[in-house]
Amino acid sequence: MNMDTPGDTIILGTEGGLRIPSTECWNGSVGGNMILYHEICGQQTETVIPIIKMEEDLFYLKIRSFLDAVKTGSPAPVPSSEIIYNQAIIDGIMKSAEAGHEIEITIPEC
Repeated sequence: MNMDTPGDTIILGTEGGLRIPSTECWNGSVGGNMILYHEICGQQTETVIPIIKMEEDLFYLKIRSFLDAVKTGSPAPVPSSEIIYNQAIIDGIMKSAEAGHEIEITIPEC
């Protein structure tokens, strides 16, 4: 079987779930409305999270803001301290998957 995408991203938790529609390639976009699965007053509920339409391509804006910061010597659009948090979480997800159980994440000091 040939596939052009592994499918939607599904995040499951003990109190809800989130479905993020896939795209043809990962470019910072989302393939459509996201759906939040949760309970309200004991009833299973689906909440549609609409995608906000942008005039410009979001991926382009992300790259443009970074390049502008490099060009002008201004601060990066995302501070390195936030990048470290993100990377620590991604690393924790990988280690947790390898271990087969939850692990504690340690955030390095900046």
